[in-house]
Parts: sequence; C-alpha cells; structure tokens
Amino acid sequence: MLLLRRGDAAILTSMRSPLHAITVLFECAALCICAALCICAACGCQDDHAATTAASKPESPSSATATSSAKPQLRLSYLVGSPLSTIRAAKAIKVRLAPLGIKERQIRVGASKIDIHVTKEQSTVVKNALAGGRLELYLFDDVADPFSVTKKQHAKHFAVKAERVMTASNRTEKVHYLRSKPEEGKQLLAYLEKQEVTAKALIGPVYAAGAEPVGMRSFYVQADRSVRGELLKAASVEDKDGRLELVLVFEASGVNFLRWNTRQRGRFIVLIDGLVLGSAQPPNVIKDGVLRVVLSGRKGALEAAQQVAAALDGGKALSHLVRLTKKHKL
Repeated sequence: MLLLRRGDAAILTSMRSPLHAITVLFECAALCICAALCICAACGCQDDHAATTAASKPESPSSATATSSAKPQLRLSYLVGSPLSTIRAAKAIKVRLAPLGIKERQIRVGASKIDIHVTKEQSTVVKNALAGGRLELYLFDDVADPFSVTKKQHAKHFAVKAERVMTASNRTEKVHYLRSKPEEGKQLLAYLEKQEVTAKALIGPVYAAGAEPVGMRSFYVQADRSVRGELLKAASVEDKDGRLELVLVFEASGVNFLRWNTRQRGRFIVLIDGLVLGSAQPPNVIKDGVLRVVLSGRKGALEAAQQVAAALDGGKALSHLVRLTKKHKL
C-alpha cells in the first residue's frame, strides 16, 4: 500500500484518467526500488551466502609459503664494465636465469654493474649458473716473443717450443712458446705474466690422440684488441671426419672486428672459460660474422665440444670480465 503526500494526491487527481494515474504510480514505485538497491550496493551489502563462502575459504598454504620463501635476502653484485657491455651482459644473464625461476624484477641493472636479489637457496644456484659459458676473442701477438733470445734461461722452468705463423705482413715467421705438464697450468700462467711484455698472457691445453690433454702451452695476445662474449649470437659444433670445428656467430661490433682483422690476416685466439681452446687464421675476409675454429686437436670428443657450444649458444655467453664482486644481506 502506497502512502501519498497531499501534493502527490493533488497531482494524481489532476490526471486525465484513472489509467494514467495508475501508470504514474507504478513508475514511482519502480524508481523507489532502484534507489534502494543502489543504496545497499554503496553501503557494501552482499548476499549473506556469498559473503560466508568467501570468508570461510582458507588461504592456500602453498602460495603463502612460496611468497614468504621467495622474498630476496641477498644481493649479488656483478661488475661488468662499460654501460653498453652492462646492457648486453644483463640480457645474457636474464636468458640464463629465467629457467631457474629468477624473475626480471630481481635483476637490477646499473651503469657498470648488475645486482641480483636472491634468497639464500637461490644464491648458490645463481652463482653456478653464471660461472661458466665465458668467452673472449683475441688477436694473437706475433711480436711478443720473449723466449727466442734467452731460450736456455726459460728452458730451466718449462719446455721451449716453436711454431711457424703467418704475420700481418703476409710472411711466415717462427715464434716460440712454452709448454708445461697438464697440472702445471697455474704456474705457467704466473710465469708468463712476469715477463716484460705488453701483451696479455693466456694458456691452453695441448692434445694428442686421446681426450685428455698431454700438456699446457702459452699464448700472447694483444690486450687492447678483443671481442667480449656478449657479442656472440650463436655457437655450434660441426664434425668433419673427426676434426671438430666450433662455429661462432658474432653480431654488432663483433662482425666489424672479424671483417677488419681478417683483411689484416689476423690470427684469432678463442678463450673459453679461462683456457684457449682453439685458434683460427682465415685466408679470406669474413663479412658475415661467422668464425670457424678447430678445437685444439680433440679428435672424436664430440660430446665435450657440444657441451662447450651449448654453454655459449643462444645469446647467453658472457665475458670473463663479468665477475662477482660483492655479496650483501638485504
């Protein structure tokens, strides 16, 4: 039953017909109901059953545990170098850590360093994931040969060997190197670094017929001319009648590095995870950024070579210069 004010009754009385008055009454009633529903919704009124169901539904214990355990507790700081190198290194690090469940928001990129926020459980996994897969491409220094003058003096420490290499002047010259036992690699590198040369000292394994190295040998490379691992786009291995070739595909300035230095008949030295695993001196100019390197005489060691390539392939190679410098609590 509807109660009408005097003004409302007067309006109804002035209607042209009873049917018209009834129609107006129904419209007023509908407006009142709509207004009441709007007020209830604004005040937060809900269906009692729905509210009870939502309130009684327990929170998933697994999701709550995962949220608390995923809160970062440590910051791993990696020093990279220049801003451009940092951008490329960050990209490679994200490629490596994504399969481990490390989110992009946990990786903070600075001007010359990269901070990774991890839990204690993730710390060891992250450090192991970023430890290997390092690459540098150097140019052989055919001028740095301190062993040819005082050969007898160096022979007291390590064996002095010789090889013939093609120089930038298109002449074949004999250069000397040192060779040690397989277990004396660290001593050999330390001895090379003591020599008065401006070149950078490196070492690499020497193989015979077997899969294990029979010795370590020395290399001197031009310290100011190299390509970082972050410029490597892809890596693969090709088996050509037992001779394994590591196929390295570079991009950006790596392509220009190869093009220019193959015009100069440069000899490239490939450093992977701290060891020289091969060298190449292409006879023709490389324009497409693809360098083929024979892997240190490891005949038949296809599986080991494929593991080396897999650690570098897909844009996840890093320079040896990317190193862990600090570990802080958050």
